[in-house]
Amino acid sequence: MSKIAYDSVEKRIIATVLDDRSPFGFDNFNELKSEHFDLEITKKAFEWIKNQLDTDDKISLLTLQSAGVLNDNQMEQLIDFKEGMQLKLMSNNDLVDKLKERRKIRDREDLKNKISKMIDEGKSSEEIASVVEVLENSKVWEKPIPIVNHNIPEFDLDFLNIDYFRDMVENVSEFTQTPKLMPLLIGLASLATALAKKAVVQIKTGYQEPLNLFIVVFMGPANRKSSIYQLFIKPIEEKQEQLREEVKVERRHLNKKKNILEEQLSKLEKAAASTTDTNKQRELFEKVYALSDEIEEMEIPTLPKLIASNVTPEQMNILLEENKGRLAILSDEGGIFKILSGQYSRVTNLEGFNKGWDGGNITDDRVGRSSVNVKNAALTLGLAVQPIIFEDLQNKRAFRQEGAIGRMLLGFPKSKIGHRKVGFNAPELDQLVVNNYKRAMHGLLNMQPMQVDNSGEWIPHVIKMTREAKEIFYNFEEDIERRMGPEGDLNNMVDWAGKLKGNLARVAGIFHLASKINPKTGQASQDIWQQKIEPDSMNAAIELGKILIPHAKKVYGLLEIDPEVELAKYVLERILSSGEEKITKRDVYRLVEKKKEIKKVKDLDKILAFLEERYYLKVIKRENNKPGRNPSPLIKLNPEIIKLTSSDNIDNIDKITNKINNVDYVDNVDTIKDLEFDDLREVVI
Repeated sequence: MSKIAYDSVEKRIIATVLDDRSPFGFDNFNELKSEHFDLEITKKAFEWIKNQLDTDDKISLLTLQSAGVLNDNQMEQLIDFKEGMQLKLMSNNDLVDKLKERRKIRDREDLKNKISKMIDEGKSSEEIASVVEVLENSKVWEKPIPIVNHNIPEFDLDFLNIDYFRDMVENVSEFTQTPKLMPLLIGLASLATALAKKAVVQIKTGYQEPLNLFIVVFMGPANRKSSIYQLFIKPIEEKQEQLREEVKVERRHLNKKKNILEEQLSKLEKAAASTTDTNKQRELFEKVYALSDEIEEMEIPTLPKLIASNVTPEQMNILLEENKGRLAILSDEGGIFKILSGQYSRVTNLEGFNKGWDGGNITDDRVGRSSVNVKNAALTLGLAVQPIIFEDLQNKRAFRQEGAIGRMLLGFPKSKIGHRKVGFNAPELDQLVVNNYKRAMHGLLNMQPMQVDNSGEWIPHVIKMTREAKEIFYNFEEDIERRMGPEGDLNNMVDWAGKLKGNLARVAGIFHLASKINPKTGQASQDIWQQKIEPDSMNAAIELGKILIPHAKKVYGLLEIDPEVELAKYVLERILSSGEEKITKRDVYRLVEKKKEIKKVKDLDKILAFLEERYYLKVIKRENNKPGRNPSPLIKLNPEIIKLTSSDNIDNIDKITNKINNVDYVDNVDTIKDLEFDDLREVVI
């Protein structure tokens, strides 16, 4: 092949490699390879790339290798190449990490072999120690992973099967510069408010789920929670005002009538009390009784209340009774949790709260006030709470023990503060999207239950699932059941995972009904109550559930209600309290033996493994060259943890793990995992 042909191929190679349009900068390498690549051209291309790259060029070594341009040795040469250029490696290049790690492992293996040879040759301890020191210094610790640290993956909204709702969530997220999960969950709580007690989802005969939800989003201050609420709950407030206006005239007329009847009753009572005529008095008594009954039986409707904010459990029960069992507590503050946890009364009161989610009957016969009776309560919760409020809750464990946390769909998104678009770069609110959402919400709010009985109780429609939707639901149920088992990742939060399935059936029903509304007219499909839940609505609900699982894990960690995490924190704090960089496992046991969960040294195994996986420490097994039991394993702390505790006087493991996220560690490319060479240090001690 001629020189011109070589140059042409090489330029095509490098132009494609350096193309920034693809994460790996190379979409048509296979075509080039099959058309032009032979060994000679590969070598030529390698040399050309090595010599021609400028300092600002980016190159994906993973692409070059996977396409067959570079072998491992050539890759290492390119990594080592420093003269005349600084090679910028793409951040997602796992291959570079592996190559660097392989080289360090090889170097350490050489040192290990050298130490073994020195021991065999009978070299002095001092000579061996000097080589061990080099080995020690060649090791870089991984950055410790916060003990309460759950990977919260990013997600897009393509899974939502309701166009107007997806557009609203996306637009509000962009307008407020907040993570998508916050408007998504607040919007879902708004949909649930509109549909509560109007329908139930039938999963199988004898098992139904209502459509009200408990939703809590954790987000710190200055994250524009109020703006999000105002946009999503505006249609509910408008509907509430409309209902109140409709009732005001009737209330005014009935109150006037009641006042007149009470005046007549008062006159009859006075007349009956003043007469001495027995027959006349008997006649007056009859009139008094009849009029009293009429007044007693008069029902003056209360002003409808669809939403409330911070109410006491007693007020909540009264509002549920006055509104036929329906109420939503929607708030961007966490005051309701303080009230429920007993911060003011010193007693938790979650019974009515929990029954409001279950759809149960609430009876409140407390002394000093009228009895309250609510049939088939449908309480919806949609809160955005600052994490610190939950952390500081009195009796927060009661929220789990009494089942409140398990009933909630929990979100803990990462704030965008510090990275938000501002000024001219900040997106505008799309009023067309907002109007579509408002019309659709009014359509949902105007929906009626199947019937209203003589007592005014709502009888909901029953929505069934298609066979395909049921299959999707049952497959998810099977997966969750497995994960709740002894070895599963949800074993420590079965109270939440066990109710997740029912929650997602509710979400599927909400998505199903919301998808049947025309956002241009606000009208529902004529046969909406006959249509079954289809796979798209069920898939959307299940996908939301998968998104929320890591968020729930994070919240459980925040509440310190994961026993494994809490025990690991305790053990690490006790190890740090010793002030030692290295400590034996038996000495660790002496520090923690008063803890009832740690009855013997072996009970530390799982806890230490947990901490080792997160790079807080290393457990080094030691062998005894003499007869008898092996020495107790040595626990070596990550030097960065020691540095944090000593330099900043940090005495709480939560503060330590928070600090970890703000410490600059060596980049992972230059980090290797501990290969258990620390035991060599023990050889020469």
